Amino acid sequence: MTKDVYWMKRALVLARKGLGTTFPNPMVGAIVLDSLGQKVGQGYHFKAGESHAETIALEQAGEKSKGGTLYVTLEPCCHTGRTPPCTEAIIKSGIQKVVMATPDQNPLVKGLSTKILAQHGITVKVGCLQSIAEKINRVFFNWIVHQRPYVVAKVAVTQDFKMGTRDSRLLISDPMMERTTMKLRKGANVLMVGVGTVLTDNPKLTARSVFEHPPTLLRAILDPGLKTPVDAQLFKSSNPVWIFYDENHRDLDHEKVRVLSKQARLICLKARSGGIFDPKDILKCFDHQLHGGILIEGGLKTLSHFHDAHLIDEWVIYISHKRFSQFAQKSEALSLAFQSPFHLLLQSAIRRARDLEVVATNVYRDH
Repeated sequence: MTKDVYWMKRALVLARKGLGTTFPNPMVGAIVLDSLGQKVGQGYHFKAGESHAETIALEQAGEKSKGGTLYVTLEPCCHTGRTPPCTEAIIKSGIQKVVMATPDQNPLVKGLSTKILAQHGITVKVGCLQSIAEKINRVFFNWIVHQRPYVVAKVAVTQDFKMGTRDSRLLISDPMMERTTMKLRKGANVLMVGVGTVLTDNPKLTARSVFEHPPTLLRAILDPGLKTPVDAQLFKSSNPVWIFYDENHRDLDHEKVRVLSKQARLICLKARSGGIFDPKDILKCFDHQLHGGILIEGGLKTLSHFHDAHLIDEWVIYISHKRFSQFAQKSEALSLAFQSPFHLLLQSAIRRARDLEVVATNVYRDH
């Protein structure tokens, strides 16, 4: 392992500390070494509007940064937004070398910061652990490039590919998978489920208290007939709730519309035949500047609709070591995900005790 790789890995660890708190800004970590190669400063970006990672690390280093090296996971900003340009702070600090993992995709920054630093005699190296840095900020880059939310679908199945119902969920889930689920939720801005999940599980749909800074997670419920109970668990959290419904649904209770409108934002969409919303219409309701990442934890019906519309960027599939053959309900989520032309690119397969966590991205996601 080279010195650059070693320090960039540590900077990436710092960057991940901003998970769930930085959007619409990217997650960034930075480390400063003095002229002798000793660490004298470090930092990460915690929240939009607050100090950037580079600034924090340089302020911590102070005069010791002169003649030193800055490791940063993303190209530093060179424009004035909520905070001053990081390039100015780098130049003033006396840093002689900057090692960055990946260029910023923001057209206000991309390549410009590198040129500015080079013009001031600073050696710049780009591309150290670039693929890892890009993966960490895939939601941010997707927002910058495509101006739309990044959609992740999470599904849990038994070894014989049955989806978890209320009775079988205990067999599929375990504490390790539960924590991974909470981490996925923290990295999202929106958690989306179908009304079937609400009626079956009555979930809270929060990231709970496993994190020091739980995110403000918007819960989105796809509920054409407005069947969400007014006393559902999800209303007991202060996090906002959006309910998508069809005002022309034959079973619509207008008194319930009045009651639920006090607990949630009700969004009226026209459902297609069979009471199904067009997933593209759903995504148009979200502001990509506020809702950059959407996590779908719905059942087979919700997942199928987004799959059929080619609107899922990434699949996270938990495969339990247990079998549940006695249930008649067959899970088709995996077979749907792997049917041509919906090809997936395997990103990782991690053993979780005796279970398996598979992460794959959609090669042909429609933009």
